[in-house]
Amino acid sequence: MVAVAEPAAADAPSQGKGGEEEALPLDATLASLAKSKDSEESWAVRVGRLAGAHGAEAMQRWREPSKHAHGLLHLMVAKNFPNIAEALVKQHGFDINLPRASDQCTPMHLAIFYRKPDMAAKLQELGADLSLKNKYGDACDEKFQKLAEARENIIFLDLELTKGFYDLGLSQNRGADKQSENVQRILEIAIIVTNKNLEELGRKAWVIGGFSKASLDELPDFHQNNFRDPESAGDAGQFPRRKRRRVEGAGAPQAAPQEGGEDLTPYGNGLFADMLDEAKTKPLPLVEREVLKFLNEHCVERASVLAGNSIQCDREVLRFEMPAVYEYLHHQILDVSSLLGAAARWAPRAYAAWKSAMASNKAVSYNHRAMNDCESSVASMQWIRGNLLAQPEADQGAKAADDKA
Repeated sequence: MVAVAEPAAADAPSQGKGGEEEALPLDATLASLAKSKDSEESWAVRVGRLAGAHGAEAMQRWREPSKHAHGLLHLMVAKNFPNIAEALVKQHGFDINLPRASDQCTPMHLAIFYRKPDMAAKLQELGADLSLKNKYGDACDEKFQKLAEARENIIFLDLELTKGFYDLGLSQNRGADKQSENVQRILEIAIIVTNKNLEELGRKAWVIGGFSKASLDELPDFHQNNFRDPESAGDAGQFPRRKRRRVEGAGAPQAAPQEGGEDLTPYGNGLFADMLDEAKTKPLPLVEREVLKFLNEHCVERASVLAGNSIQCDREVLRFEMPAVYEYLHHQILDVSSLLGAAARWAPRAYAAWKSAMASNKAVSYNHRAMNDCESSVASMQWIRGNLLAQPEADQGAKAADDKA
């Protein structure tokens, strides 16, 4: 809990930064602080000192010199400082429903617009009026509920990479030359966002550009066996079937030749060809920005969890390849593989039933394209929820209530 420091006689005038702020006019001091990136703890100390030096009424009258003319409470909402917002209302008498002059948005409107559920919850706790409308006619009641629900949304994600996650240590990604063959680079990313009941809210996929044909031809055997041209392209495309690379060394396993004696890689899923099509690719930095924009449409920063098969691997690659996306995510994950692994060990009949259900599910095609893998993860989690986590019949009424909660 961060509390606004109560002003004390010893604080005025004080030495150092705090004393310097108190000696300045309130408008200039707050305008300067508004541009800072200081923590809530640091702000709490300064707000307490300013209140002692200038008085609460002067602080309430202050407006940020910008087109929106934020008041101090509006600014604390934008910075997501709920404890200071609480202190301004309780200790210094700020109006929790004060509208901005520019658009009549209240602090609650801003908390919802900036997608800050903790701030919105704090404002509701302090008695914010959700029925007030801004100049666009928007009230907050329904949007507040949707924001609260968005915290529970699930981000199903899959990456296709240049290297398997365990082929080399992740430490080699940190600070490494991104062109080196010894780092995992993203080839494709796909996301499906669902609500907590696994109902789809949105999906999107991106193919990463910047790779040469020669570099793709040199990727490991897994990639050659899965990402080359599909059967529909025949052998006339850029990545037709080719002879398998032989594994050297005594006792090394060798793939059995195909029927007819010709030992060719199988038809693939077409990812390589898509990666050379400029109309289908985007550079990684642009994709990172678009991923964040997509997540912001459906999720809450550091609240919505990541899900998928062996999803901890994808999450750790994001840490180096898409750090802004990594920072957006909640620290918890929902790993489909772990749940299925538990079933295989402790509920083998249920696990066999899952395998049968997935084999007969025509909507699932696990072909190592990122979106198909996301679809498979969602389908598996839906089965897990309905079978491994099914509640007794006597509890079905409670389950229905949980779904609506």
